[in-house]
Amino acid sequence: MTDAPKTDRPVRVWPAVALTAVYWIHQFYVAKSDDMAMYPRFGSKSFGGLGFLVLFLILWLSNGTVKGRHRVGGLVVFLGGLVLAIVAAHRSFEPIGFMMTSIPLVLTCWTAWLVLQRLSAGRLWPWTLVAAVLLPFAYVDVLRFDGLDGRLTAGLLWRWEMTDEQRFLASRGAGAKAETGPRPWTVRAGDWTEFRGPQRDGAARGIRIATDWKAAPPEKIWRHLVGPGWSSMIVVDGFLVTQEQRLESEAVVCYDAETGKEVWAYEYPARFEEGVSGPGPRATPTFHAGRIYALGAKGTLACLEAASGKPVWSVELAKEFPMWGLSASPIVVDGKVIVFVGGPKARGTVALDAATGKEVWAREGGKESYSSAHLVSIRGTPQILIHDNKRLAALSVADGAVLWERAGESENIIPMTQPHPLEAGLLLVSSGQDLALLEICEEGTKWIAKEKWTTKKFQATFNDLVIHDGHAYGLDNGILGCVDLKTGERVWKKGRYGLGQVLLLADQGALLILSETGELALVDAKPQEPADPVRIAAIKGKTWNHPAIVNDRLYVRNAIEMACYRLRGP
Repeated sequence: MTDAPKTDRPVRVWPAVALTAVYWIHQFYVAKSDDMAMYPRFGSKSFGGLGFLVLFLILWLSNGTVKGRHRVGGLVVFLGGLVLAIVAAHRSFEPIGFMMTSIPLVLTCWTAWLVLQRLSAGRLWPWTLVAAVLLPFAYVDVLRFDGLDGRLTAGLLWRWEMTDEQRFLASRGAGAKAETGPRPWTVRAGDWTEFRGPQRDGAARGIRIATDWKAAPPEKIWRHLVGPGWSSMIVVDGFLVTQEQRLESEAVVCYDAETGKEVWAYEYPARFEEGVSGPGPRATPTFHAGRIYALGAKGTLACLEAASGKPVWSVELAKEFPMWGLSASPIVVDGKVIVFVGGPKARGTVALDAATGKEVWAREGGKESYSSAHLVSIRGTPQILIHDNKRLAALSVADGAVLWERAGESENIIPMTQPHPLEAGLLLVSSGQDLALLEICEEGTKWIAKEKWTTKKFQATFNDLVIHDGHAYGLDNGILGCVDLKTGERVWKKGRYGLGQVLLLADQGALLILSETGELALVDAKPQEPADPVRIAAIKGKTWNHPAIVNDRLYVRNAIEMACYRLRGP
């Protein structure tokens, strides 16, 4: 066998090596950066990969030290391999996602081939280039895409592994059902009746717990697998209600809060799934006057008897929905169920008769929002706050009339957090890109919203804030921070928790944090920088769901499992 033909000059490799090094250094910086907001992070990762591809192909095609037929052949193999690999990829990969995952690996192996070609004085056979390009595609083809975390890092698993949903479904036969007969539910002191608690502010009142978690850590009461979804939980009269995905059905599920055993489940045909966060409903059910109101990701609003799970009525609010599904939790006010719908036709907000499900009024608004309707009373006037990608608006409960509004900075910015009413008509609002304090007042017969301050130095994306003693506390791009409400200045920023959630123990002035990785931590809600807290591993997996707390019981869940912990007394 003869040797492969040599080129006349050594292969030029340094431009490709330099480009590859710059790309991976940049990606490492983006992944580790604590102060980079989600949108710039997404843009950096996306355009960084695109720039890597374009510049590499220019360098390859213009590299005169590689034979012309090899340059053209390499390009053909790359393009052909990409098309075939996309066709063969696991269904969890969308084409763009597959390209973002595979192409940097291919280009890196391609660069390694150039280096080896130079080191071997051009003796590598052409088939080795084919292998260098195609093998990385083949590697990604045996993977399954498992969504993104808060830093936009992809989760990748072998395509033959069972999904978390399959493991949950396989475990259902082993779980006993609670032997609890139907009885009317009564709201007890401390019950968590709707999204983020009775006042939708993430604050638990009437609770004091031990703060030394080294000596008295939270005690696990129960823990089990749960169907996928990003719904939070409500807890009423000893029962816990949440939403899950079960194969091709969305399910509103009731569990015994003390044992974790299933009591009843109401299922209906619907499955929403997208690449970033996976399958499952997103909104949290609401309890009111013996009934459960739950909104599915595809727009089914169901009213159920709380005691039995039997349907009272069900309506389809939308056939088209925002990019990440309908996530707004219903609110019940004056006999009306009010919920944001949005969608491509910008239907906005809808109010239905709570007893019958018939539409009472509808008010056009933005197309997208992942923030829920919020009831406030400003200067004695009840108002429903709706924050969408078009505006923050206050609507009349009776007929949906717009009382006042504040235009958003850009319709590309989609709100994901709740507004926070303060005293004397003040309102704290986060768009995810900035934080603003508004003063709502009347001038003649009109309501207006005046801006007292705004800051871009604190960005709560889909992590809600809590308020205590003149300060706001929350996760600023994954890092716990404190903001002075008088000035808007950030007081401190410390402790990395990813895109988790924060609860306030109002009587104790303490922050209960559930991190994105399922860890619990307890931090003082004070303007002084906190010490490093003890962290307790509570559940496994990406945790974006809001926790719920009732007296000394803390309930946590994500798209994989759910658990109850007892918080020891002081």
